[in-house]
Amino acid sequence: MGEPLPSAVKLELSPSITPQTFHYTDSCGQPEEIPIGRLIEAALREGAHRTFKTVVSEDDADKTIAPDHVIKIDIRDWFFNLDKDALYDRAPATMRMNAFAQMYDKTGTLDRKSTRLNSSHIPLSRMPSSA
Repeated sequence: MGEPLPSAVKLELSPSITPQTFHYTDSCGQPEEIPIGRLIEAALREGAHRTFKTVVSEDDADKTIAPDHVIKIDIRDWFFNLDKDALYDRAPATMRMNAFAQMYDKTGTLDRKSTRLNSSHIPLSRMPSSA
């Protein structure tokens, strides 16, 4: 993939992402919950770390790093499918989402027009089932 871009970026995710969960009933009839929002957030942060040399967040202890860009991401809709027909000890799962990303420069000026991120796939092929 090459070297990350030599920029510092701050990733701002919509607050509606983290609390998203998927509820289902496993093959034993037990209710289960998958924290989809945290998985989406982790995948977006991982992508930012692969793309940019430095990624800063509100949680960083070092507040001295000023980002060159701020990327704001808002999820428009998402689809999650858990294939329970293939359930043995783990169920294959697929997730697709549509999102908008906006990139701002240091002054807060929109650097790039809104970019629609279509069908970003987050592999969730080994979701645990209950024992």
